[in-house]
Amino acid sequence: MKSPVITCKPDTPVEEAARLLLEHDIHCLPVVTEGEKLAGIVTESDLMFQFSTVPVSGSIKDLFSRKRAHRTGRLAGEIMVHRVATVHPDDPIQAAVNLILKHGYGRIPVVDHENRLVGIVARKDILHFLK
Repeated sequence: MKSPVITCKPDTPVEEAARLLLEHDIHCLPVVTEGEKLAGIVTESDLMFQFSTVPVSGSIKDLFSRKRAHRTGRLAGEIMVHRVATVHPDDPIQAAVNLILKHGYGRIPVVDHENRLVGIVARKDILHFLK
């Protein structure tokens, strides 16, 4: 389990959420409210979906020059997945394995009994445990 977890707030602009994913080389960003309560999660796919719903200017060559071609004006709270599968710190490892396999997740947030984010379990964490 990784802790502390890189997170954002519901009012975080999606561009900032994308920056956090890239800067920390992570694939999802838990969205937390005051008190670190889990509100949802933003994934790379959620951010990519924004480009299919909002017209984007720029060309493929702009990707290579790293030009910023677009701002969506959207917030993490608007695009996050609200219903997030979670596990608790005392749950058996098999519970995380089952959720990962059933839903195809790469990682599962770990919350306490008050829904406060305390960590995240990734597929790699489980593989390291098994070796």
